[in-house]
Amino acid sequence: MAEYSYNGWLASKNPAAFGGLEKLVVAGEAFAPGVRAGDVHTVLQYVAEQLNARVEPVVKDEWHQADDWGYNYRPNRNNPSELSTHASGTSFDYNATRHPNGKRGTFAYIQVKTIRKILAEVDNVVKWGGDFGTADEMHFELVGNEAEVAAVAERLRTGPQIAAERRLELTDPVTHGDDVRALQTRLNLLYPSYSSLMVDGVFGPATDKVVREFQLRSGLVSDGVVGPATRRALGL
Repeated sequence: MAEYSYNGWLASKNPAAFGGLEKLVVAGEAFAPGVRAGDVHTVLQYVAEQLNARVEPVVKDEWHQADDWGYNYRPNRNNPSELSTHASGTSFDYNATRHPNGKRGTFAYIQVKTIRKILAEVDNVVKWGGDFGTADEMHFELVGNEAEVAAVAERLRTGPQIAAERRLELTDPVTHGDDVRALQTRLNLLYPSYSSLMVDGVFGPATDKVVREFQLRSGLVSDGVVGPATRRALGL
């Protein structure tokens, strides 16, 4: 009798039953033992690579290593009556020890915005566990059906330049720490009429609001992302 994970994809103790696994490796870090081969791998690989490039590195010397996972035949931890999406090879966990199951707010505000942008780039056929009723912010799973996932995978494989163009303004965003302090200081100095930010190095709602205002007044895309165009306009 066939079994399915709760997202509707065929699951099995033997991955060969659904076409086998394919290694998912980002920045030298393996999401052991891999994810479902083919279109699923193409889409999940893209998402994982973008998380590493634009949200949070998958490897950092002082962080716990080998906490990134793919296929695992097991029940859903938050509802054991269902099979986990890991059992069908259609999900992965990212920096799991930094983003434990059940804990909300483990990503900064601007990081969450970028996560949502990445998922939009794959037509939201992937869902983030931070949007679950019980937060699981390490977790990214397929919610699209096979046809929808295949269409996204084909676009990623045959039109990488399109994906690159869609990401262009999102490259290298300011996210935290000294970069944000420099941003906040410059906005306060140059635009005191609408910027009186606390220089705390946290890109929260107040900083996002001022950045959007600056972008709007400067004729830029008002998305709150401090990418190359906004950096140039600010002289950063």
